[in-house]
Amino acid sequence: MINTFSLQEIADWQLKIQSSKVELPSIQRGFVWKSKQIEDLWDSILRGYPIGSFLFSKTGDKLYLMDGQQRATSIFLGYFDPFSPNGLTKAWAIKGELPVVWIDLKPKTKPDTSKYLIRLTTNSHPWGYQSSFNDKKLSTSDRRKALELFKQHPENKGGYTSFKNSTVFPFDCNCPLPLSFFINAMCIEDIIENVEKNLPNYFSTKGGDFKNKKEFISLLKTELH
Repeated sequence: MINTFSLQEIADWQLKIQSSKVELPSIQRGFVWKSKQIEDLWDSILRGYPIGSFLFSKTGDKLYLMDGQQRATSIFLGYFDPFSPNGLTKAWAIKGELPVVWIDLKPKTKPDTSKYLIRLTTNSHPWGYQSSFNDKKLSTSDRRKALELFKQHPENKGGYTSFKNSTVFPFDCNCPLPLSFFINAMCIEDIIENVEKNLPNYFSTKGGDFKNKKEFISLLKTELH
């Protein structure tokens, strides 16, 4: 039995679900963690804190995960890139659009217990939660402002706004990037190329010093170099 797994190996249980030897047994419940729990877990990971163990049941060459599904799926979401050719990856127990984990490079505020400002966008909260209190919804005014940005996507016509994980972003932050851009990058240029290729032109946030993607890229080139 394997005693340790890297974060990448844990993520691959679902990123490469067709070839993985780790499976979720049918007796397991669905994914129930809230956004705050996912964000807090990634803050702990980035700080080098232990995140607990996993419990398996071995049958043949298969390992059935009996305990640790919530943590494993949260790790998977940090590696998940909605812009990649594999963006249609299916999670063990999440239906529809998968949440996306972001990190704010220049946070002005963050939860008191956090070192990093991790952001999560979901189908029900495509603009994310508050930066200082990541268990509280954005104000109606901030949600309205974010919605006006999302409406600029070419697919959002006729008064209907579609929330896709590849077209939305956290609003209450300053300099957010999908965490997967960092994890999968070999160099700074890879990050900037991903931003230029994938983020929407209307990319803007509540506290950011940029009004669109072009200005954001200029800011990134200064910050990352």
